[in-house]
Amino acid sequence: RRENNRFGFFCSSAPVAHSLMALASPANTGGYGTPGKLEPAAAVPQDLPAEELQSMLEELLAQYTSDTFQDQLKQTYAACAKQGISLLAAMGPLVLQVQKPIFEKYGLPPDARGVDLMKHAVQRRICEGSRRVEELANQSRRALGIEQLPDRQRSAEETLAKSADETAARFSDADMLAGLRVKCQQMLEQSLAKGSMPPACASFLKELLEDEKQGCSLPSILCMVKMANLGTHVSQLRGEGLPDTVAILDEMPSSEKFFSDFVLPGHPVLIRGAFTAERFAPLAKLPDFSYLRQKCSHRRVLVKSLGFTDEAGRSQFMTDPELKLPFAAYLEAIEACEDRGTPVPYYLGKVPVKAELPELAAEIEEAATDPRREYGGCFGELLPEGVFTYFGCGRNSTSVHYDCHENLMLCLCGTKKLWLYPPGDARYVYPISKDRGMGLDFSRSALLPFQRFEDMSPEHQARYPLLPKVSPREIIVHPGDLFYLPSCWWHCVEGSEDRNIILNWWFGLHPEKKQQAFAARV
Repeated sequence: RRENNRFGFFCSSAPVAHSLMALASPANTGGYGTPGKLEPAAAVPQDLPAEELQSMLEELLAQYTSDTFQDQLKQTYAACAKQGISLLAAMGPLVLQVQKPIFEKYGLPPDARGVDLMKHAVQRRICEGSRRVEELANQSRRALGIEQLPDRQRSAEETLAKSADETAARFSDADMLAGLRVKCQQMLEQSLAKGSMPPACASFLKELLEDEKQGCSLPSILCMVKMANLGTHVSQLRGEGLPDTVAILDEMPSSEKFFSDFVLPGHPVLIRGAFTAERFAPLAKLPDFSYLRQKCSHRRVLVKSLGFTDEAGRSQFMTDPELKLPFAAYLEAIEACEDRGTPVPYYLGKVPVKAELPELAAEIEEAATDPRREYGGCFGELLPEGVFTYFGCGRNSTSVHYDCHENLMLCLCGTKKLWLYPPGDARYVYPISKDRGMGLDFSRSALLPFQRFEDMSPEHQARYPLLPKVSPREIIVHPGDLFYLPSCWWHCVEGSEDRNIILNWWFGLHPEKKQQAFAARV
């Protein structure tokens, strides 16, 4: 899992057993506790304090830079090149031999689990502001020939601009663009032949490919190809027949009306006060930190840790969760933010509850009802991971992106502000690759969240000249509100200053919705 490893102390693009370079992520191995099993607090290891971690890293660095180790490293490089085998696979055991006695000295297991604990401790302390740990980590990475850690001192605006530049540079060569357009045509033909794309969508996308005067970038087209293969209706890609505002209801409609009026046409809707604590007990229980400590203080949880501060003072988190953190420490960070305004350097966002906090998943299942039981029949299958949570504080924000699944979002406490853009706005929101400009997943945008064109600086206006063509819909979700966010709608999200928690149920598309997309006239 490249995304999980990239921002660790030592990273890789492929998992290697018992290796410093890459390990199975905690999410795959059960982390530091078995999901669904209550374990004693003493069984959960705590992260080394920054001072101890610094000392350990200094000792490791001394070993990595020693003549003996560097000679062994060079021999390993040469052997891998000669035999054509993976450098990472060969290098892992070599590095672990150096680490074992130092791990034992500092109370870490002398094996892959110790490497994992070190990786997360390093991530955490850097995230919390330890420049010395970051410096030592980068020096160690240089000694091992590994890419440096991302620059956390950049602003969110600078980070998004860099991503936009990387994507633009990748698609700047005329010959390469011509080849990619041919490949894109082939993708459309293959999708049609397999019956995986609605014909009307394929026809529309061919128009965009063939008529360069429309000025639709190739990343935007590739983005819409993926949306079309998911079953998005051509009217959504064209931006036709869409409401200018988000519908707001004061009472829950029947599932039949909910499906026909909103799910089938792909229109977002907010239902005010849809759930109360009497009907859904987690509304009262999950925002209660005493309850959370009683149930889950023995857990370590996945959190997002790579946040960049924007000009409005918000922390924007632009990656999936990759840091394992003691849940008790996360709750303490939230309380410090609420009591003293201390920024929270991480965000418990996009976290599957069943895998990370199974006690809370059980509480959700035991509720009298929930959004899935009320409206699950309006969609396809629920994601196998079950319900997800986003739990933050201090205006935690997520940059503009879209999700491939239908979403029922229930707010438990605090508020969430969202700006929404329909799928077809892919032509104007400057899609960027999730994989540092190198992949073909353009589900993220280089746009600055919650900024209108007229409010931007001249520099940013010059960078995003297509932005005036979009009209974001704004909605604020309060406790008890249920929000339906259709598949492939672009959105950015900002939490309230105080603790804010939502639960997300992600579903596939209902078969009838897909059928409607395939029945659209070409």
